[in-house]
Amino acid sequence: MTTNKRIISLLICLSIITSFVPMARAEAVEATNIYVAADGSGDFTTVEEAIEHLKQLESKNETKNSPKNIYIKSGDYFLSDKIRVPGGSGEGQGFTFEGYGNGEVNLIGGEKLDKVLVSNVTDGSILDRIIDSNARDKLLQIDVSNLGIDFGDLKNDESQPKREMPTFYIGETPLLPARYPNKIAGSEFLHTKDAKVLADPAKSSAPGYWPDYIDPVQFSVKEELERSDEWTDDTFENAYIQGFFCVDYECEMMKIADFNNDTNTLTTTAGFENPIYDNKRFYFLNMLDEIDMPGESYLDVDSQVLYFMPTDNFKADEIYLSNFKGDMFTIADQSYVTIRNINFKYSIGRSLQLHNAHHITIENCTFAHTDSDAIVVSARNSVIRNCEVYDTKSGGIAVYGHYNLIENNLIHDNTARGTKTYQNSVLLNGSNNTLKNNTIYNNAHQVIGIGGSNMEISYNEIYNACLESGDTGAIYYGRDPSIMGIKIHDNYFHDIGNAYVTSYGQQSIFCDDGSIMPHIYHNIFENSGGAAIKAHGAQFGLVEDNLFVNVNTAAYFQSWAQNNSQQIQNRWYVWVHQNLTDNQSRYDKVFDQAVMEEYKDSYFKAFWDYVKVEDWDMLTDGTINSDEDLQRVALEKGPAYTNTFRDNILVDTRYATSGGNGTEENTIVMDKSKMNANFKFNNDALSEIHAQNPDYTNFDLSKIGYIDPNPPTPPSSGGGGGGSRPAPISSPSPSPSPTPGASPVPSPIPLPSPQPKPITFTDTSTDNWYYNAVKYVFERNLMVGMSDTEFAPDVKVTRGMISTILWRLDGEQPVLNQVPFKDVASDKWYAKSITWMKDNAISLGYEDGEFRPDRQITREEMATIIARYLEFKGVLAQGNAAGFADDFDISAWAKDSTARLKTLGIMGGRGDNDFDPKAQTSRAETAQILMNILATTD
Repeated sequence: MTTNKRIISLLICLSIITSFVPMARAEAVEATNIYVAADGSGDFTTVEEAIEHLKQLESKNETKNSPKNIYIKSGDYFLSDKIRVPGGSGEGQGFTFEGYGNGEVNLIGGEKLDKVLVSNVTDGSILDRIIDSNARDKLLQIDVSNLGIDFGDLKNDESQPKREMPTFYIGETPLLPARYPNKIAGSEFLHTKDAKVLADPAKSSAPGYWPDYIDPVQFSVKEELERSDEWTDDTFENAYIQGFFCVDYECEMMKIADFNNDTNTLTTTAGFENPIYDNKRFYFLNMLDEIDMPGESYLDVDSQVLYFMPTDNFKADEIYLSNFKGDMFTIADQSYVTIRNINFKYSIGRSLQLHNAHHITIENCTFAHTDSDAIVVSARNSVIRNCEVYDTKSGGIAVYGHYNLIENNLIHDNTARGTKTYQNSVLLNGSNNTLKNNTIYNNAHQVIGIGGSNMEISYNEIYNACLESGDTGAIYYGRDPSIMGIKIHDNYFHDIGNAYVTSYGQQSIFCDDGSIMPHIYHNIFENSGGAAIKAHGAQFGLVEDNLFVNVNTAAYFQSWAQNNSQQIQNRWYVWVHQNLTDNQSRYDKVFDQAVMEEYKDSYFKAFWDYVKVEDWDMLTDGTINSDEDLQRVALEKGPAYTNTFRDNILVDTRYATSGGNGTEENTIVMDKSKMNANFKFNNDALSEIHAQNPDYTNFDLSKIGYIDPNPPTPPSSGGGGGGSRPAPISSPSPSPSPTPGASPVPSPIPLPSPQPKPITFTDTSTDNWYYNAVKYVFERNLMVGMSDTEFAPDVKVTRGMISTILWRLDGEQPVLNQVPFKDVASDKWYAKSITWMKDNAISLGYEDGEFRPDRQITREEMATIIARYLEFKGVLAQGNAAGFADDFDISAWAKDSTARLKTLGIMGGRGDNDFDPKAQTSRAETAQILMNILATTD
């Protein structure tokens, strides 16, 4: 968001020059303007001074009925105390806190450390413990013993990581405790074996004794530990284990009391919150010996020295330490307050707290590097928009009020440090809150939690959720039958789940334990765990008009029936009875006449057909006084098959529904070849779909997820606040939805006009088979020579080259995102084209995060990339088998693309009808392919 802020800041600067001419009002009121500039050019040099001055003016009644504004010039402002925002009192009389200038305004809840505190490690006793020789050579230390910081323990008493403790940062990168094994996908966990509780017989007779909650545990490590022979007693001096020791939805931490190197058996200092089992996932944490990755560290609490391996971007004068406790900013009992163009960074406590407030606007701000939630909204009629919230330890935005809007934000990496579960990127409590047009990603557990009614979640891109946990969902709620009216529509869910939890372990949407399901409509679910949607005994769901792509099961409606053949949801009926009778507030809400009237026309109005106040009175007034009677009534009055799955489209999806507690109507199964990379079906497919579902419309991905409100010109790869950015979905300009029965009209591939320039290449003559193709692409500037005199027709094409060629073919469309691959520098000639390829799903790179731009491309790889490009442009074709003599040599993943390109006449075989799939592609062949593409689509 840096570029956006600079544009906005320039406008603010201009408004300062013109003395902040106020907007026209019915009655002009002079504003109170206060300017803060760290360089001394304003009224005050610190934010605290400006706030105190404004409070004094208010105490003298000098700001009554007037707008109050504090404008902060770009720079770093280190807070010495919590700020309570004053001044908001009514519309037109509110308070504005706004940044301006040519740079960023950073409010810092910590301190920037003097680089003299950083030095090389010379202590041999420390260096000798570092196992990795590369880390040993690079090891640095930060001595903060003279700063008086209380670091304390990494863990709370409840076996959870400590919520608030100081953290070191190198620029934007937190230094994390060294772990073993390293966080590398597929090998980041070890597993327990022979786990047991070391029960204390002296405690066993105590009331309420449960040994799993009280006593230490002992277990062996299932895997062979290659480096354990090098560990000593000192290794475990301040070491911990963290992981999923009981269930996959609870991550716990415990300090190590002892480790036996001979048997690889460890003992903890205390017990976990849950019982421990065999074959559960965990890792070692905070081990000096195991520093072997950039950014890994170890804090010696006694000496207050931090040892660390520097990051690639390490600068000794860019080290921050968060040590500010409590909320940085509080808006309490106020209204009509605006905070704009401010970065809140490096804090132990929350960045911003709204309490008993209304009509608060937070926009174009960054919230990062906090050990708590970034923003807590206990407010109403307020909005958070165009912000970035990332690198938080305990959640992102928590909403507890009513009628609030969370719109067009980037929210990500909200469990990157510390606690791994139940730290929602967004938590929606209260009622009537809206979550719209956000891009939310990278969370070990659920990204959105719901605890209130009438929530609307729409037009969000949600991905990389449930990355370490199980028995959960990207969106999760449950166990409360008073949560009603949840609408989830027009979102794009993708890449949900992990490889550690199998079966129905992670879902895009999970409604748990007998609650009321949402209305789920017109969403895309792609690559989503075991099931895209799961109802664990939840009832009255309506799932309609969604698109499921590459999902095992679209909707799993898990039954809560005692007799599965009968399907009466008697267990749910009993559960609701117990839930409502144990919670009076829920009972009052469910049977409130206003609530019943509000939902009388809703899809789940049948809830009250089974949950009637007269039945509940009978169940609570003593008429029914035994479990047997309750079970009998439940079998008589319980519902059956309450969830509905209708008018949904399945692509590469194995099952529509399972679980038994639902009905399926009008499921449409479509072939993937009829859908392009942006999930738009061609006209033939739409005709088929409209025959069964006339109301279906193609998705417009350009309207989903974060949308840059001020796209930079020219394109820039700048990032707001330094945080990593997702690649927003990119798609061609939308066209009107085709009518059923219309002929396919693919998005036209632009046909560049030839320029009259002669072919002067000495290695290309009219006798060559490729002459016409080379002339064609050269005149249209799609390919140029390797020099002024050589086209180099036999030189092999690399992945970087084909990216650039296709980008040119698409008219060199603007690229707004950062380069998404770690081996592609932003200043390389192919950087923009590779970013464009990733943005449009033409080439996604390799699993290790690399693109490998200099790798020569094979013919089957070329076929796959060209096919994806044509899908992106709306050019689709089917091909069952290519019919080449060496079909058997074509990789499975390339067979479909190869056949389709042969059908279109774009790629044929070499001599003797061989496709030669593993051979590299030459520049001459590439020129011919480009000419064929344009000839086919002209």
